[in-house]
This record gives sequence, C-alpha cells and structure tokens, in this order.
Amino acid sequence: MAPAAAQQSGLLSVRGVSKRHGIVQALDAVDLDLQPGEVVALVGPPGAGKTTLCRAIHGTEPIDSGVILLDGTPLPARGSALRAVQADIGLVPFPDPWVRGPRLLPRCPPALRRTVLGELTRAQVRARGVTPQEAERRALAELDRVGAAGAAPLVRAGLSESCRTRVALARALALDPKVLLVDEPTPALHDLTRELTRELADDGLALLIVTEEPDLAHDTADRVLFMNAGRIVESAPPAEFFSAPRTSRARDFVSRLLRR
Repeated sequence: MAPAAAQQSGLLSVRGVSKRHGIVQALDAVDLDLQPGEVVALVGPPGAGKTTLCRAIHGTEPIDSGVILLDGTPLPARGSALRAVQADIGLVPFPDPWVRGPRLLPRCPPALRRTVLGELTRAQVRARGVTPQEAERRALAELDRVGAAGAAPLVRAGLSESCRTRVALARALALDPKVLLVDEPTPALHDLTRELTRELADDGLALLIVTEEPDLAHDTADRVLFMNAGRIVESAPPAEFFSAPRTSRARDFVSRLLRR
C-alpha cells in the first residue's frame, strides 16, 4: 500500500473515509480532492452525510477509517497538533459553532470570553502565535469584511442567528485558512457568500460550500458534488449537474429542488 502522503492529489485530499453513527453509515468510503482556488458545492438530501463530511475534514468528527490529508500530510487525530491544523481548515457550521457546541471555540479567560472581539483575538493568539494587538486588528478587519463590525463589543449570546454566523465566518477567515468549509449558509448570507467566494478563491483558498440552493451553486461553484447515503455519487459542472444529472437519485433530488 502506498504511503498516505503519496496518495495526495490536491491541497486537501479525502481517501476512503468512512464513519458510522450507531447503525447509520454516515460516510461510506468517501474520496474527495480540493485544489487551491477551487470552489465546490456539495449538495444532497438531508441525512446524506454532508455535515458529517465537513466535520470530519475539519477534525471535529473522528473518522472510523480512511485518511484526510492537507498538503499531503494526514490530519492528526487529536490534541494540540490537530488544533494547529484546524486553523488551516476553517469551518462555518450551520447554524453556527456557538449554537452547535463548545468544541469549535477554545476556552479563554472570562474577560475575553465576554465579547466577540475577545473570542476572535484569543483564537488567533492561540492558533497562530500572533500578538494580541495584531490579532485584534485582524479580527476587526474580518468582522467588517463580513458585515458584522458592530458585533465586536457585544456578548455573543445576544446576537441574532445571522450575525452569529457572520461572526463564525469572520473567525475562520481571521485564522488565514487554506480551506474553508461553509455548511449551508442561510438565505440571509447568500449575497455575502457570492461576494466573498470568488475573492477568496482568487487568493488561493479552496472552498467547499454545502447548499441546497441551485442559484448559489450556479453562481459560486466550479463543480457540484452530489452526495447520497454517505457517498459522493456524482461530480459535474453546475450547469451540467442541474440540467442533466446522470443518476436517478440525483435526478429526483434536482427535480424536488426546482419545484420548490
């Protein structure tokens, strides 16, 4: 068997990744490559494994088998080495990390935990080793970039869902990742997603966007991946996938989307 690093063929490579949740096969031998500057839309019915795949790539969801490589190096399983790599793989979950669970945000002193700015500053100091002053400057710039500058001095629990998601995006971008995973941006964020996606891709970032909105996939993605029952079943350019999906499951899925 070839060494893991030799299997790499993209900035991010997923090889044979499987994961069970009880009796459910959430991921079933998934293969995926993301290249620098590439935008990929991941679509599929509820329960297809899209969120589990994003969490596995980020390292938040332990996998049962397979390997995930970033720049040819397998992701560490746990600990400080994994946290360091997670800075390179930004994850914006749905609805957002502060709602889904605490593991996506590091613990920090109460004085910093009280504000959004404190959270974003602490994340950079811990993951990137930058000075607090530089981290704060970057945090404010990214909050402004995503339209959430007013949230900087606020307590996170008091923010709207849309604002929390914008802050989650700003946090990921402030860490200067190589890969960005966006799990189902809400309709309120579609315009922001369209605006930022090409800008980020032009800077060399690889993006994987989970969405059930054909227009968003058409406007942002270089290719569409269709996922069903834990497997990636189809891969095609957006226009081709939404006009002429190859498999019956994909055709049923697209038909339901277009009837909404």
